[in-house]
Amino acid sequence: MTATALDTSFVRGLEATLRAAGGRATSSNGSILASWTAPVEPEDALRLVSTAAGKRVYWEVAADGTACAGSGEAWQAEGTGATRFATLRAAWQQTLATAVIRCDPAYPRPAPLAFAGFRFNPEGRSDPAWRDFPDGLLYLPRLLYMRRGARAWLTVNACLAPGASLDAELPVLLADLDRSAAPEAAGEPQPAVRAEERVRRDRWERAAAALIDAIGAGDVEKVVLARQVLLRSEGGDFDVFAALRRLRERYAGCSLFAAFRGESCFLGASPERLVRLDGAEVSVDCLAGSAERGATEAEDEAIARRLLDDAKERHEHDLVRRDLVEALSPVCDGLRVAEEPLVKRLANVQHLYRPVTGRARPGTDALDLVERLHPTAATGGLPRRSALSLIRTFEPADRGWYAGPVGWLDSVGGGEFAVAIRSGLVRGGAALLYAGCGIVAGSDPAREYEEASIKLEAMRWALSS
Repeated sequence: MTATALDTSFVRGLEATLRAAGGRATSSNGSILASWTAPVEPEDALRLVSTAAGKRVYWEVAADGTACAGSGEAWQAEGTGATRFATLRAAWQQTLATAVIRCDPAYPRPAPLAFAGFRFNPEGRSDPAWRDFPDGLLYLPRLLYMRRGARAWLTVNACLAPGASLDAELPVLLADLDRSAAPEAAGEPQPAVRAEERVRRDRWERAAAALIDAIGAGDVEKVVLARQVLLRSEGGDFDVFAALRRLRERYAGCSLFAAFRGESCFLGASPERLVRLDGAEVSVDCLAGSAERGATEAEDEAIARRLLDDAKERHEHDLVRRDLVEALSPVCDGLRVAEEPLVKRLANVQHLYRPVTGRARPGTDALDLVERLHPTAATGGLPRRSALSLIRTFEPADRGWYAGPVGWLDSVGGGEFAVAIRSGLVRGGAALLYAGCGIVAGSDPAREYEEASIKLEAMRWALSS
């Protein structure tokens, strides 16, 4: 997207928005957010984010035709510990309260959109690899391109201080637009990689066995135990954009995401929506219970039938369903859950799946729902506090943002978040990959280890094909 490619009405609208925000900043003696959104020609969001630099974000859900690419930083807030959700909610509302927001009425959601990510457990271990990813982050890009179907829009965001010079600010923004138009670099062949298990298989299986004993003793109903694999490139840095292109082609039914912070990128293709709030409509995925894919259609169907009939997998799925309903019931009306699970098929794995829908009660926003739901029984366990304590005991690695909520908020409290699974943290020629398994009564440690191997394959394939 180039400044020269934008028509004069776009530039005039941006200038008028900046002028109004600058006047408000001067009269209030405080910084004011200016946000201008207007239609532009459709482009490939992944190409746009690949040609930008510095802080960037990418989000694509092919199922509903939505793709976003953000670059630069207009505003951000961080939250720590147990109060991270409340801290970010308050900061976002305070910023929006005085903002000058002008937006094309056909834009799909109330602008502007801010992207958010959260650490799985701020009370867990801290790994220097995650130093650029705080407990909670809310980030408003300077430039945000959104495509929905055949239509596209560009949002320009800027925070203006009292006395800010429009003559200085506008050229900088237009220069940012021109820099975002650089041609996409040709992808390099993916390097050969070697994988290192951060915890040996025998030790991991002993931990799973200890958790099965704790479940048998009645201490807990379910605990999700994750594996961590380190990939090392043997020929240069990993090409995260090539990996994202592969994920987009093979996992079109997932939520693709990438967050660039410092020299690292956290990316993935999540099959699990944590929550979407659109107006008052709430949508949540109940996803738990896994099996491999078959080599033929007949074998695939046979595996799916066994998955649906597997008592252990059904029990794990029902625990997640119960957890979701209990979390949502205090703030949602008309909750509806499919009577029987379906099978959701991905390229390398299939899951038991139920959609959960309802209507949020007045005063409930997307971050309220995220805080209530995270971590679900699908990524943490039940009871939540006991499960998290056992994870800290038996899982030596820091999960960072793995299995945490990632997504975006609009300006009226709506938003959409995925559970950041099937993901990895890439820094140069090193990549940390994660996959977890739900340990319940009847679990077999060796089988759970193999299930995690299937889940790890998505990111391993994307980075090393």
